[in-house]
Order: sequence, then C-alpha cells, then structure tokens
Amino acid sequence: MNAHRDIPIGDLYERDFYAWTRIQAKILRDRASDNLDWDHIAEEIESMGNSAASELRNRLITILEHLLKLQYSRQNDPIFGWMRTLNTQRNSLESLFEQNPSMRRRLSEKIAKAYGKARKDALLSFQEHESGVYNEIKAEIPEACPFTETQILDEDFYCGRNE
Repeated sequence: MNAHRDIPIGDLYERDFYAWTRIQAKILRDRASDNLDWDHIAEEIESMGNSAASELRNRLITILEHLLKLQYSRQNDPIFGWMRTLNTQRNSLESLFEQNPSMRRRLSEKIAKAYGKARKDALLSFQEHESGVYNEIKAEIPEACPFTETQILDEDFYCGRNE
C-alpha cells in the first residue's frame, strides 16, 4: 500500500504510472527499501536502457539514409534538407553519447545493424523520386555500410556535396 491511496503499489503502477513514479522516488529518497516495488523498478530501468538503445538505432538509420541519398542521388535540390537533417541527427547523437558514454563502444555493431534498414529506406525514396534511374542507383548502393564511424559522426562530412 502507499501513503496516498488505498491502492496496492503494484496496482498503482498499472493504473497511474506518474503517481507510482513519484511515490517510488520518495521511498528511495527516504531509504525505505522495504516499501519499494522492486520488480517494476527493475523493469523501468531496463526500459530506460532499451529506449536509449532504440534512440541510437533510429538516429543512425536516419543519418545513414541521408548519407546514402547524398552519395547516390542524381538530384541537387534536396541536398540542403538532407544536410540539415544530418546536422540535427548528429547533434542529437552526440548528446546521446554524452549522456550514455558506454553506448559509443557499441557504435560499429549498431551501424552494421542500422545500415540495412537505412539502405531500404533510401531505396524507397529513390524509387519514389528518381524512378528513371532507380535500378542504376540500386545497383550502386553496397550491401554493407560504405561509411566509416568517423564519417558518420563528422559534422562536416556530406559525401563531398558541401563543396
């Protein structure tokens, strides 16, 4: 039970997550560990880590997709939008690494996993916007990531399109 309601703390987790977090934080601060909802706390801590990993994956997919567009697109008009997206995603990725430095050690593994999705997304965009040369572009884009970690993170790297 909690001090604010006659609802068992486990039920409160399901019914009012915000209230549950406030109560659990107070219990932690009071060092009253006998009253903690240990199972749900462990679940939430794991969820926070999974959320950060998912953010890393999603940002890498977007960065890789836009690098592929810059590298292989025959068009010039959308490049500044792609470059802005790269800036935004790289800045957010750097913030993520500042908050979670251990994630940087898994970057090459995450790049390899994100690249396939990024390649597929880029190909769909090419199919939609450059259908006349789609097969040619598709044949040029490698199955494995052609970019290094340094290039992916480098705020000045735009596949030579910024010159």
